[in-house]
Amino acid sequence: LVGGDTTRGPLNLCVTIFGEVGEKPLRRDSARAGDDIWVSGDLGGAALGLAHLRGDLRLTADEAAACLTHLHRPEPRVQLGLTLVALPRVAAIDISDGLLADLGHILECSGVGADVQFAQLPAHVAVAARLQDSAVARRCLLAGGDDYELCFTAPPASMADVIAAGTAAGVTVRRIGRIAVEPGLRLFGVDGETLQIEERGFDHFNT
Repeated sequence: LVGGDTTRGPLNLCVTIFGEVGEKPLRRDSARAGDDIWVSGDLGGAALGLAHLRGDLRLTADEAAACLTHLHRPEPRVQLGLTLVALPRVAAIDISDGLLADLGHILECSGVGADVQFAQLPAHVAVAARLQDSAVARRCLLAGGDDYELCFTAPPASMADVIAAGTAAGVTVRRIGRIAVEPGLRLFGVDGETLQIEERGFDHFNT
């Protein structure tokens, strides 16, 4: 075991849990060209709450309460993950470091690229309200992290099963793009223009 948390404050509790992987784990290396890219829930709320605490922007009291709940009490999508395991060739990761960064791990492990549609990203309502005029909100959506939603890929033939899995788990799932043969991650706007990606997410080795 290498590494650990760097923390501060009057009380820090750091827990390490060991266990065993089941017979059919959700892996990161099974995405193939043509597969759909999905995310669960909504994105950016936790990061927007942190930005509020840091003074990068100001939220209303109701917005702050909702976003800080996302930040301090994330809801892991365990049931959704358990259901996705039963589907053929699903690659998955939880979004802890930012959507683009974590999707990038799937792409690297699978040896593929991705075309993502910005307009299809399920932004938290407080993030969506600020996307037009706030670089902070846009960064929270694309690279904020701490959402712990699932980003996963599945063959197009599994679309109905993926939607049913979300319904059974009580969480929305949204298709945001498609896996491509060409390496790299490309982000497209409403009119098909390529959007520049300034930041992808938290980098554990360059902080």
